[in-house]
Amino acid sequence: MFNTFDYINPSIHAAARRYSTVLNKLKLCLTRDHRRRPSQLLSPDEEQIKTIYSALTISDLWKRLGDALGGIEAKPDLLYLSTVLLPLIESLLVVNKFTDASSTEFIDFTPAHSKILNTMVRNNPLLMSGSFAVLVRNSSMLNFENKRSFFFSVSCTPARPVAAAQPHYPTINLNVRRARVFEDLYHVFLRETGDEIKYGKLNGKFYDEQGVDAGGVTREWFGVLARQMFNPGYALCQPQAADPLTYQPNKASALVWILDNYTDCIINLTFSVEGDEFGVTDVVDLIPNGRNGPVTNKTRHDYVHRIAVERLSFGIRV
Repeated sequence: MFNTFDYINPSIHAAARRYSTVLNKLKLCLTRDHRRRPSQLLSPDEEQIKTIYSALTISDLWKRLGDALGGIEAKPDLLYLSTVLLPLIESLLVVNKFTDASSTEFIDFTPAHSKILNTMVRNNPLLMSGSFAVLVRNSSMLNFENKRSFFFSVSCTPARPVAAAQPHYPTINLNVRRARVFEDLYHVFLRETGDEIKYGKLNGKFYDEQGVDAGGVTREWFGVLARQMFNPGYALCQPQAADPLTYQPNKASALVWILDNYTDCIINLTFSVEGDEFGVTDVVDLIPNGRNGPVTNKTRHDYVHRIAVERLSFGIRV
């Protein structure tokens, strides 16, 4: 088969077979070390790999591999031949993980062969959690489908030790009253653990209503739940006093005005901010005794910074 495919250099074909063994050893070495060391610092083995990689002149290998992939891409009916070069690609990417992210070879190689790399990831999504994880450095070359799959694999897969088996989470059956969705769901979820709620399948229906949940019923009670969460009677959320329905005041515009136009004689500001907690007005000091500390032209930048931190960090805490 390869004798008729002129684009693949025989030396690369032989290297692919050799690199399959090298790749397995690299993965074994790094996996064993990560089990032992959860630290973000490079392990001795990783440092050695980085040193060896930096000392090698393998730009020609990147080029030859690129030429081979380019030949495969030029003949779509031969795309399956890329699996022969997969061990070599994986080995280079695994080692490149511990090098500078702006490596010229890596930056040039990944977008030039994004089509075939995306095909490999689509056919084997587990690559993104292994040797192909380095592609996140140049995420623009990944197509949307692969980005979405990677996002869900990271956000929806429970963290567990490398050697542990994938835990099984049972289906949570939800039979709730439409008028009391929030209360009923609260009592159901109270019996479950956080991981069971997050990773288990939800099978919902409304009490005394016929219907089989194929996604529609569950979606409906999510909508009902979202509306009930904002019920003022639960005191979980509160509307803005400026507009209790939809619009929010743009506080940033006032801060910009302070930076550009503020003078001591125009307005009387102090290092404090007023808040409304369910009808009770409270004054929060941005600095010790800030309600008695005036904001001056010299300290206005510090005031704006502290206001931003208060509103974006502390003001939204539960």
